[in-house]
Amino acid sequence: MEYDLYVVAVPIGNLKDITIRAIEVLKEVDYILTEDTRESFKLLKEYGIDSKLISYEKFSEEKKKEDIRELIDKGFKIALITDRGSPVISDPGYILINYLLENSYKVTSIPGPSALVNAVILSGLKSDRFEFLGFLPREKGKRESLIKKTINYDGLSIIYESPKRLVNTLEEIKEICPGRNLAVVREMTKMYEEIFRGQVEEAIEKFKNFSKGEIVIVLDSYFLEKKVDVEKELRELIELGISKKDAVKKVSEDFDLNKNDVYKISLSL
Repeated sequence: MEYDLYVVAVPIGNLKDITIRAIEVLKEVDYILTEDTRESFKLLKEYGIDSKLISYEKFSEEKKKEDIRELIDKGFKIALITDRGSPVISDPGYILINYLLENSYKVTSIPGPSALVNAVILSGLKSDRFEFLGFLPREKGKRESLIKKTINYDGLSIIYESPKRLVNTLEEIKEICPGRNLAVVREMTKMYEEIFRGQVEEAIEKFKNFSKGEIVIVLDSYFLEKKVDVEKELRELIELGISKKDAVKKVSEDFDLNKNDVYKISLSL
């Protein structure tokens, strides 16, 4: 069966980590959509692929979807790749794929490397259940809220992070979840691949002068051993100017508590 769009996974580092089918598809299509044409050119050159590259960046997805549809309607075959790994996972692609499917076009995925899956494997942590958080929000409050939501979750929590923000993120994890076990995986499949396993405090010390590489943080499950000081949490939020109603909602969600129980505690404030 032929498809209108092929979503193709590419290597996350080592260019040899590509499937035979992926190479065949990339050679057969007329156009390849990619976020960084310069980065993707290296892969195409390695395997003698001369299909034309089209820049397809995150902030141009909505604008370019009609142009891509027109190419498909003219009979051209299209592939979507990302700089590294599997498209759509914290990379552009969702808007186009959803748009084509809604308009009855045929889309298929050519599976392959994924930094997310590879990091889970290399972490050495129990991996029968995990959640993917992607890149954390830049706003401090939103980041902290998301980290708090990983508390009392019976599984791993996966975070993508840039080298410049790594230590800052680890510091926030330590503040919210002291002693938490984790793995920091960087430069996967490359010459300087490194996997750190230990507690968050040790990771901060390890990477305090670190500034290079593609990074995935794998947080182990973490359960609160003592009762949450609900009154303290509520009071701090209210002092920040948050309404009592919104404070009750936030504390309930952040610590997975019964909303009515939190509301009753708020009545004394």
